[in-house]
Amino acid sequence: MRRSLKLAEEWGELKRAPKITLAKGERQRERVLTDEEVKLYLMACAQPWRDIATILYCLGIRPGELYPLRWEHILFEGEGGFIRIVKGKSAKARRSLPMVPGVYRVLKSRHDQQAAKLPFRFGQRLDARCDGQPGQRTGEGAFIPSSP
Repeated sequence: MRRSLKLAEEWGELKRAPKITLAKGERQRERVLTDEEVKLYLMACAQPWRDIATILYCLGIRPGELYPLRWEHILFEGEGGFIRIVKGKSAKARRSLPMVPGVYRVLKSRHDQQAAKLPFRFGQRLDARCDGQPGQRTGEGAFIPSSP
C-alpha cells in the first residue's frame, strides 16, 4: 500500500501520500483476503487489471513471475493446460504450473482475441493511461502486444 500511495504522489494523483506506520510491537503486516473480498476486488477492477489479478490470485504467483510470460510459455490442453514460469526470485521459482479453470478462461479468451496480433508478451512498460492515452503509466502487466 505504501508503494501504491507513493506512486500516486509521484504521478500527481495525490498531493501527499499519507504516512502508514505499523502498530506498536508489529514487525510486519500480513493478512489473507477472504474469498468474498477477492470477489469484490475483482468485480471492481477494470481490464486489464482484473485479468492480471485473477491470474495472480488463482495461481499464487508473484507479479514478477507473470509479467515476463509470453504465449510460448503457455500450453492449452483441452479445458486446462500448463504455464511455465520462466523468471522468479530464485532458480526454484522456475517451474510449470497446472492451469486452473479461472486462469484458463482468462488466458484462452485473450489468446483467441489476440491470435492475429502475435507475437504477444504479457509484460511491457508503457507511459500511457489504461485507455491508451498518454500520461499515466499502465505498469508492467498491461497485456499489450509486443512489437515483432
